[in-house]
Amino acid sequence: GRGGVFCTLAPWLGLTAPAADGLLVLLGPRLTAGPTYRAASTERAAPGALHSLVLESLDGRDQLAGLGAAARTRERLMAATTRMIDARGRSNRARGWNDVITETIPMLAVAAFTGTAAVLVSSGGLGAISAIVAVAGFTASFPALMSVARLGSGLQPTLASARRVFALMDEEPAVKENEGGRTPGSFTGLDARHLAFSYADDADAHADAVLADVDLSIRPGDVIAVQGENGAGKSTLIDVLMRFRDRTDGTLDVSGESIETIDVHALRRLETMVSQDTFLFDDTVARNIAIARPKAARTDIEAAARDAGLDDVLAELPGGLDHRLTRNGSELSAGQRQRIAVARAFLRDAPLVLLDEPTSNMDALLEGRVLDALFRHRDGRAYLIVSHRSAAIARADRLLTLRDGRLVEDDAQAISGRENDRGIGLEASETSSMERA
Repeated sequence: GRGGVFCTLAPWLGLTAPAADGLLVLLGPRLTAGPTYRAASTERAAPGALHSLVLESLDGRDQLAGLGAAARTRERLMAATTRMIDARGRSNRARGWNDVITETIPMLAVAAFTGTAAVLVSSGGLGAISAIVAVAGFTASFPALMSVARLGSGLQPTLASARRVFALMDEEPAVKENEGGRTPGSFTGLDARHLAFSYADDADAHADAVLADVDLSIRPGDVIAVQGENGAGKSTLIDVLMRFRDRTDGTLDVSGESIETIDVHALRRLETMVSQDTFLFDDTVARNIAIARPKAARTDIEAAARDAGLDDVLAELPGGLDHRLTRNGSELSAGQRQRIAVARAFLRDAPLVLLDEPTSNMDALLEGRVLDALFRHRDGRAYLIVSHRSAAIARADRLLTLRDGRLVEDDAQAISGRENDRGIGLEASETSSMERA
């Protein structure tokens, strides 16, 4: 290396060169890599958080305005924007300090090398011409070394981005799907005994259980309604029955087989779900419905849309079923998106249908049409309906209340009658404004 070359001129110069190289290539990156990486990680995370908040606010703008939360949302957006700007400022400062350190070390090294050469010249250990050549050669070699020194800190933003990608790739799913398990030929029933579920992973799981001791039996042709207070665990119950989450205790059998042993594709043929939150892809209405059965015939898709009460929606959309939806169907109301979810369930034609507040964003007239269509397609099909709406509860053969993690059976017809006596039917006027679009 160049240290050997300088040793031929003077041993002290040969020692000074590698010492300077070590400071620049080893110490410099060690001082700058950590702060640069932390600043880059924060800079990468802040725009992502702001982007998610902007999209959520745009998708829910009508609800936020109706609830009087627009001002608070604006404050949250401003705070997220400020955090993003601050993160970029810290990242820029980290890169600036990296440049300062990378440029300062060579200047100090050149000064030390020049001083050593001057001392050697004054003592007669080195000629003046040789000293000048040595200093010039030493100085000229630094640009290449500085590029190497900057490489580590320059890679930190890339490493920060890669770590976010790898963290997502390494994320373990909540449920490990069974591919190649048992395949029941038909739906003969669902049985849950002492079913329990908790989000906790520790020894206090039982104390924090959302579902504590659930007993449930569903047979073909059953229509069961489940009600309960907000946060009682109704949606969690459906997630467990669909095996979107694994139970923490008890037994859960579908068609006589433990749900964990059933092939995931076979399970999805037996069960389908209508959620209160519907995600729509950037695609046509027809293809959004056909997600439930990708190879479905066009006539089947049209029939499912008709049964879900989408006729008026399709009449208003340019292209009807072939109209392309964007940004989670932002041009549709919550009730219209919900009807697409119901159409998916009709097209799927599974023998067990789990419905989580399927008509919560519909007015009374449309709710009646959708429920009528559901029950016209009953034909031995089993329904589990989670709802607070009296119209849905009145259709049930059995009414269960989820309370303290347990299901308690009530008289559906009696409760429906009492609700109607109290004027619960007025909920149609309260919810009709949600379905005007």
